[in-house]
Amino acid sequence: MLKKLHSVSLITLIVFSFFMSGTSSVHAQAVSFEDNEELQNLYRDEIGAYRDSERTFEVSKEQYFKLTTLKALEQAVSGTRNVLLARSKVLITYIEILKNELELQHGVNLVQKDAALELLSTQLTYLKSHQDAVLLANDRDAIASVVANFKENQPNIEDAVYRARTLIAIGKVQTVNDKARALLEDIKKEHAKEEVTSLVASKRDRAYTETTKHIDQTEAAVIKIIDQDYSRTTNQFNKSRFNQLSAELSEPYITAQKTLGFLDELLKL
Repeated sequence: MLKKLHSVSLITLIVFSFFMSGTSSVHAQAVSFEDNEELQNLYRDEIGAYRDSERTFEVSKEQYFKLTTLKALEQAVSGTRNVLLARSKVLITYIEILKNELELQHGVNLVQKDAALELLSTQLTYLKSHQDAVLLANDRDAIASVVANFKENQPNIEDAVYRARTLIAIGKVQTVNDKARALLEDIKKEHAKEEVTSLVASKRDRAYTETTKHIDQTEAAVIKIIDQDYSRTTNQFNKSRFNQLSAELSEPYITAQKTLGFLDELLKL
């Protein structure tokens, strides 16, 4: 029974994969904490508590298998319970951070955003009830039941989280592109007020055309990802699906970055 509890209770915490996997692409980064400083500090504390509870559990588990006493068994059960509580706390905080991030993210279809926020809210409710169940679990059977329930619901947590992260990633690229389009129009208006040589005017026209092409390419790529990949995904989202869509966003993200470079050059023409 203890081996079963150990193998299930120490399921890789999905939130670790969100924050510990490094990447150089902005669209694939973890949630920004700029507007969530308080939650950020809480999250860091809870991650530390989770790791401490895991270490304590490992010690108590080894003691149980070494001593096989009732006292050692109780310590191992208590250690498992503490791990479950720590995991619940850190997941709740993470989803609250993610929910705030999605709410603030521009460039996201409002219908899709609302649906994703609802999924996050549902999982927050589940995790809080799961936490209550852990608090009430005082023996091996009760803890095993709570663990099994979490394992059954874990795909739903991942689905809610990775859908939200995908929309945030899409929104970041779309926001950059929207701002680029608006800035291009502003530059055109300012240029229209100036008297320049035909050579400069020709250079500007070519720059307008090339910049517009990049903006349109980014727009088309993002729409394709939303319509053909995100919206048509019938299975639950998971890390693999999120990574796939993040990879697909790399090209429009790079194109959007090039557009910003073109706009910088346009300002100097």
